[in-house]
Amino acid sequence: MFKGDDICGARLCVYRGQLPAETLTYDLHALEPGKTYYWRIDGVSDADPPTIYPGLVWSFNVTDYVCISMLEDFESYDDLCNRIYFTWLDGFGHAAGADVGGCDVPPYNGNGTGATVGHAEPPYASHVLIHDASQSLPLYYDNRFPPSVSETERTWPAPQDWTTDGADTLTLYFRGAADNAPDPLYIVLVDRHGQFATVVHPNTDAVLSTSAQLWHIPFADLDALGVDLSAVETIVIGTGNPDNPQPSGTGLLYIDDLQLTKRGS
Repeated sequence: MFKGDDICGARLCVYRGQLPAETLTYDLHALEPGKTYYWRIDGVSDADPPTIYPGLVWSFNVTDYVCISMLEDFESYDDLCNRIYFTWLDGFGHAAGADVGGCDVPPYNGNGTGATVGHAEPPYASHVLIHDASQSLPLYYDNRFPPSVSETERTWPAPQDWTTDGADTLTLYFRGAADNAPDPLYIVLVDRHGQFATVVHPNTDAVLSTSAQLWHIPFADLDALGVDLSAVETIVIGTGNPDNPQPSGTGLLYIDDLQLTKRGS
């Protein structure tokens, strides 16, 4: 078992001893959150002297949080009556039943922003891998014209209590593209009382990242903004400057795995 960028043979490689072939588990201690660890199992023959057969090198990450509840993993959406843009509303809107016969989904005129959720052709949800499983939310943004923000929003049928089971953080994954316009990324929460909290990602160039990014938003920050986390009705994911919108450009974001988590100490 070893960690870091070096593979076995470097100074961080640690031999853990010979174990019986039927051993299925190994007790690991003092693994550091946020680190990547590599491991390898070598086979040993019974010959004298024994022959060692090196195995493949595998790796795993130690996260600094525990998932308490998955708010949205984007895996349930299809290309028929459960299209991703029927749940995650955008600026473009949809004709719903007029597009798909037999679907009991009311039409939606759009939220007036520059956002478009879903690809123009099936599959509407993205199959670009961001974190886990096979689907993510593609969010196209166009902030060239007023209102110069792009927002997708989801409203739950009943208020959601995010304060149960020790959760203390809202966590999500996202990925952008190098040719995106450099707009801020932000999240808005709205509770059943109409109170809202807006949190902007601290990296103003976050939407330019071509690799998966993890964003932790502490509940303490949301509490300080006055939103009731025991009664969350709507979540908004947007790009642009929500406080002072300015014309900018276009881009594409992939959003995945919105979770309620408990952070490591």
